[in-house]
Amino acid sequence: MNVAHVTSQRPLCDLYFSPRRVVVVGASNDPRKLSGRVIDFLNRSAFTGEVIPINPNRGTVQALRAYPSVGAYPHGNIDLAVLAVPAADVPGALQECAAADIPAAIVFASGFAETERGTQLQEKVAALCHRTGIRVLGPNCLGVIGAKTGAALTFSSVLDTGLELHDGPIAVVAQSGAMATYLYSLLLDHGLGVGYLANTGNEVDVTAAELLSSLLERSDVSSGVMYLEALNAPRALQQLSQTSQRTTKPVIVLKSGRTEAGAAAAKVHTGSAGVSGTETAGRLHDLGFVQVSTLSEAVDATQVFAAGRTPDGNRLTAVSMSGGAGVLMTDDAHDAGLRVDELPSEWRAPITAEIPSYGSSRNPIDMTAEFIKDPTILSRVLHVVTDHPDTDMIAVLLGNAERDSTAIVDTIVTSYAATSKPMVVVWTGGSGAPRKALRRAGVPTFSDGAHAARALGHLFAFSRTRERVAVG
Repeated sequence: MNVAHVTSQRPLCDLYFSPRRVVVVGASNDPRKLSGRVIDFLNRSAFTGEVIPINPNRGTVQALRAYPSVGAYPHGNIDLAVLAVPAADVPGALQECAAADIPAAIVFASGFAETERGTQLQEKVAALCHRTGIRVLGPNCLGVIGAKTGAALTFSSVLDTGLELHDGPIAVVAQSGAMATYLYSLLLDHGLGVGYLANTGNEVDVTAAELLSSLLERSDVSSGVMYLEALNAPRALQQLSQTSQRTTKPVIVLKSGRTEAGAAAAKVHTGSAGVSGTETAGRLHDLGFVQVSTLSEAVDATQVFAAGRTPDGNRLTAVSMSGGAGVLMTDDAHDAGLRVDELPSEWRAPITAEIPSYGSSRNPIDMTAEFIKDPTILSRVLHVVTDHPDTDMIAVLLGNAERDSTAIVDTIVTSYAATSKPMVVVWTGGSGAPRKALRRAGVPTFSDGAHAARALGHLFAFSRTRERVAVG
């Protein structure tokens, strides 16, 4: 059977995240070793497929029947090979997998193009991929995690805290293993489910853009987050852009190596060749991606996109318990490309009736400290604001307010459910428990107004980008 033909029968993402049968070449009986961790994780993660350890020295590996070689396994129909062998052994192991008609592989080993001596070895692997058709993720990567199928095909320490995989509509694909797991952990900390996580490493074959494009085709994926050190696959990036626009699913890109020093560091890390920051920004803008500069900004943007709401425009109404917080949000919103316009008098009147005379109904709306004594003010004000036709987005600005936090959270969740407009909460200070409760309820919540404004700015910009790319 032709390997390339086998690959074409299943989407790329299915081979890596929903394999029905996996061989682990170089599997160790010791779950503490990198070559044994993947077996241990799969044994404990409720993996829906079959795991076949390959070890020439043992008949069983971690209670699973082992085989001395890939060719010794008699039943065939293997979707994926995980290679937990030294770099020098990778070409031979891949050749054996290709001979067994295995369509895809993950290569953990480092020591390839990220080192001077490993460049020729990576070229040898690339030639083998081209000749046989086998798809390769890596080398120099930590693998993938598929929450839905329990596919913990990794040795990463991100699973050391537990193997309860939190399924969700977000896909994370990164050229760096550490950055992939940092994003994964931060998103989970914000109450966001990550259904798919992958590290592409040196990208001898499968690129981050190609894999994420395949994932966006899935109905259970609503957005993608991608960490890149190099834009070295222009066709795959163009295809990803087209998939993003056709499916209306955003791609949030954190690109490092923007400076000369950063590009040099990326070359050492994954063998990636960087380009200037200006050139990078221009390319990503033309592709319609959401560009972010930090991990926290990536998580912030993902929060608002995960809510699945699209603004009609960039007009923000802010409801605050602090005049100062409202002023600061106005500045932050302006910096993010949003407008905080004064409300018309006919809409201000019902708000004025609910707040103290020393408050403000103009926008930003200042409920004043009276809110602490009577939190029900918020419900009545939000009822007016959510109905206002010229309000495209809403920001609720609170701080501390622990005493009645449960009732306040309930009020916000009810108001959030009553509107289809994008709404965020900025809850600064306090124990953090209200923020967690709101996030669990699906309400995008922040501790800093600037982060919230910037995230809403990305949401608005993407809605306009879709129009621009569609027209173009």
